[in-house]
Amino acid sequence: MSWSARVRDAFSGEEGQKRHSSAALLAIYNGFLARRAQLLLHADKAPAESSAAALRALADALGSTAGWLRQALDARAVTVRPGVPPSEAATGMSHWARIVADLEAQQAARDEILLCAARFADSDPEAGALLDVLLEHVEDHCGALRSEIARADPQALD
Repeated sequence: MSWSARVRDAFSGEEGQKRHSSAALLAIYNGFLARRAQLLLHADKAPAESSAAALRALADALGSTAGWLRQALDARAVTVRPGVPPSEAATGMSHWARIVADLEAQQAARDEILLCAARFADSDPEAGALLDVLLEHVEDHCGALRSEIARADPQALD
C-alpha cells in the first residue's frame, strides 16, 4: 500500500471514521461528566431542599447516562482520561439563572449530539445508534430542567 493510500485511509477509511466517531463520543462523555458536576454545584446552592433534590436526581441521571456511555467507549477500546472539572458557579447568579444556564448547556449538548448523529450515521452505524440513545436521554434531561425552571419561576417558560 502506498503512503498516500495509508494517509487517505487513516482519515477517510472505516478505521479513520471509527476513530473520529470515537473521539466525538469521548467529547460527549466528558461533557456529560462536566454537566453532572455543574448540576451538583448548583444543587448545593439551591434555595430549597426540593430544588436541590431535583437537581441531584438529574445529576444522578446524567451520571447513569455517562456510565452507560463509558461502557460503550470501553467496548470500542477508547482510552478515557479525566475531563476538565467544572468551574465554580458564577457568584451573583440566582437559582433561576443557574438552572437556565444548565438547560442551555443541555440544549447545546443535544445540538452537538444531533450533528454527530448526522455525521456518523452512515460511516459508523454503531456510533449512530449510541448517539440516538444519548439524544433520547438528553431530551429527558432537558424536560426535567424545564420542569425545575417552571417551579422556580412559573412565568419563565411562557
